[in-house]
Formats: sequence, C-alpha cells, structure tokens
Amino acid sequence: MMFGFRRLLGFSCCMFAIATAHVSLALHELLQGLVYASQGPDGIPPVLFFRINIFPERKALYIINVCLSL
Repeated sequence: MMFGFRRLLGFSCCMFAIATAHVSLALHELLQGLVYASQGPDGIPPVLFFRINIFPERKALYIINVCLSL
C-alpha cells in the first residue's frame, strides 16, 4: 500500500513541476510577443508574432503532462 502512495506522490510532484514550467513558458511567450517584439527594430505586431510562432516547447510539456496523467 505504501508503494502506491509513493508512486502517486512522485507522479504528482513531477506533473506539478511540468505544469509550472508550462505556465512560465506561456508567460515568457506573452511578454515576448506583446512587449518585446513590438518594440524591436522589426516592429512586428502581436497578431503576426503569435501567428508565426507555434511554441513547440510548451506543446511538448503539455503532451508529456497528459501522458503522465494516464
């Protein structure tokens, strides 16, 4: 019985760490798109920035988190 609790606690901690990394990447991408890209030398509007970039790192973290939950 104790093995199940330890495994559940391990998976929960791992999923929490991955979810935290996902949220921090999302915040970084929002700042990059809404603040830094519009002030750069190119002056890319936020609509084009988010249309051009697909953010594969954040999607990979989400997929890993979903696979761990199964």
